[in-house]
Amino acid sequence: MNTLLSLEEYKSYLAFQASKKKKRDIVYNQVKDKDKNTEKEKEKEKEKEKEKDHDNDKEEKDKKDKEKVKEKEKKHWIPSFTPKYEFLNVVEIHSLEDVPFSDGALFKVDTLKDFDEKLAGFDPNRAYFARCKMEADMTFAEELELENFPVDCQDFTIVMRASQGAKLATFAPELRTNEMRSTLSGQEEKTKSSDDANRQQQRRRPSDFMRVDPTYSVLDEWEFHTSRIEFAWSDPGQSRSTTQYHLLQMRFKMRRRYSIYFWNLLFYIFFITLLSLTCFALPQPSTRGDRLNLAITLLLTAVAFQFVISNQLPNVPYLTLLHKYIIVSFLFICCVVVQSALLMVTSIDWFEHDWFDEACAIVFIIAFVTYNFCFWVWSVWKRRVESKKLYFDWQLSTPMTQHSRKQFLVSWTHDPFSPDILWCGNYGRIAAFVDVDESLAPGEREIDRMKSETFRKWLFQQTRKVFCGCCSKAWGSQSVINNTQMQQSIAPNH
Repeated sequence: MNTLLSLEEYKSYLAFQASKKKKRDIVYNQVKDKDKNTEKEKEKEKEKEKEKDHDNDKEEKDKKDKEKVKEKEKKHWIPSFTPKYEFLNVVEIHSLEDVPFSDGALFKVDTLKDFDEKLAGFDPNRAYFARCKMEADMTFAEELELENFPVDCQDFTIVMRASQGAKLATFAPELRTNEMRSTLSGQEEKTKSSDDANRQQQRRRPSDFMRVDPTYSVLDEWEFHTSRIEFAWSDPGQSRSTTQYHLLQMRFKMRRRYSIYFWNLLFYIFFITLLSLTCFALPQPSTRGDRLNLAITLLLTAVAFQFVISNQLPNVPYLTLLHKYIIVSFLFICCVVVQSALLMVTSIDWFEHDWFDEACAIVFIIAFVTYNFCFWVWSVWKRRVESKKLYFDWQLSTPMTQHSRKQFLVSWTHDPFSPDILWCGNYGRIAAFVDVDESLAPGEREIDRMKSETFRKWLFQQTRKVFCGCCSKAWGSQSVINNTQMQQSIAPNH
């Protein structure tokens, strides 16, 4: 059944529907907000649960780590006393670390049953040792004695010192033994009697407590001749506290392979110098200009070659054996150049004669053969002298391998007027404690003169020294001549 509504009723109906929709929206929004709040609360609860779980995991991990540490502490024992040592001639330490054993422990307590009881002086079955391993990569310094280069022999040394003093720690070799391999079969060894036990003990040999393998060495210039391990005591006088330390010196005695320098340097210098004698093959006056050009060219060649090989020669403040040979060869070529230039002089008659050139040629040939033969003989002798280092110990080789140097010791004193204190500076405000090398120290007069010295005074004093020295030598020789003449005149009267 359908009825027609009035306008007012229809408006009231629309208003009722609108209010109903608003209420529905409000309820929906309230429900939606509640759902959001519940979801946020659930997320917060989940985060709290995660945090709790994370904290629990951390606690469990910490407990496990602590348990592992305790197990390691129980398993990896650390001794209460560990010896300390230092390397005296080390320049740079690239790496120095302890190497753990197979079980991860840095220290291992074990008995060394293969110790030689006679040498050790104790029963190895009842003695326990704390053992450790160490791996090091270091660069060491060594002062080389290059006076006889390239026929020299050198000691490459690694010096270790027990830094706690000799009363607490000393170095000693590991007196272990290894049983020599038997050549008998198993059945023959089983049939041995009990009397062969002594023979087995005699077959035990000392083990190698140090090993150097030069197979992969990059020192192609050197030959490994000898390796020495020396146990020594330090000099208490070299320590400020007069403490004596125990030293372990590992010496690698090497011999230089001089053939490298012979074929790369001496061979070319020898032939450059020998070619300078070809200048005497041009004796004619018309070829003397070409002769001088040839001599100068060879001289420039020697200078250029010296410039090329300068990087291969040691940079030292003294002349080595090879330097001396190069200098003598250079002076020989210079003399050939000078002799060729004298032939161009026409003001002196005997320079133009053939006998002068022939005599110079003979003299130069004899000089060339003589100084090369002397260099060869001297090199062989120096090689023999240097080889003595290969068999000397530390004390015998010290005078040959170390230059004498003063040790500077500066001490203090209570007395301010002691001569050990030098008051210097403006108004004496600097107290200096000085120790001077007596061989290099100037005298008091020279020090006073140096303070007020100028260039003119210095030049005048040097010329006066030279002039006075020459006059004194000439006067001394003249007085000797006069005395001899008077003695000769007096002798007939007697």
